[in-house]
Amino acid sequence: MEILALVISILSLIIGSIAYIRSGGRQDIRAVERTLNERIEELRSLVHRVRDSLAASVRAGYQRSIRAIGEMVSLVRALSETALSASWMKLARRSKSGRV
Repeated sequence: MEILALVISILSLIIGSIAYIRSGGRQDIRAVERTLNERIEELRSLVHRVRDSLAASVRAGYQRSIRAIGEMVSLVRALSETALSASWMKLARRSKSGRV
């Protein structure tokens, strides 16, 4: 009885495999694989574009920051020169009036 069940199981497996192959199961898998590969390539392309765009944005922001720092340095220099000049003028006025 066990041998008969084993033979029936093997026969069912063979018939099922033949039906799977004839129904295009392999082609279906290949079609899905092809579709997935195309989608992966699209996503890779998108990642590259996003990476390039992000890098350009970061570079532009960095350049703006560098320019702003340069402008602030110039402003601080001008303010310190003005303050120093004003201090010298005050000191000169006080020394003329004798209140040093």
